[in-house]
Amino acid sequence: AQAVAIHAFCANLLRVSPDARLVLMGDMNDGCGSKTLDLLKGEGVLANPLEALPKRERYTYRHGRRPATLDHVLVSPALRGACARVPHVHSNACAPAASDHDPVLLELPD
Repeated sequence: AQAVAIHAFCANLLRVSPDARLVLMGDMNDGCGSKTLDLLKGEGVLANPLEALPKRERYTYRHGRRPATLDHVLVSPALRGACARVPHVHSNACAPAASDHDPVLLELPD
């Protein structure tokens, strides 16, 4: 229900302002391709630049030895082509420090 509500908010905002620069990022506690994440993204509303990374680099968390992507960054169409890089810093998932999740970064050009 929360994913549907957030998606509806983003879709309505983009209907009013198609060039809106929206970024949703953080621990979504769900993997790429999950029903909930797909509901949140919707058809052509939000995209996940992390999905462009090679599969072996897409993890942000390790459950035992299994890597998983629980943290995401979603962007609106106005930012889709502007994403300069989505560097993935594997600093915590391999050797937890302050968190057991890796940070998710998004670099946008000026």
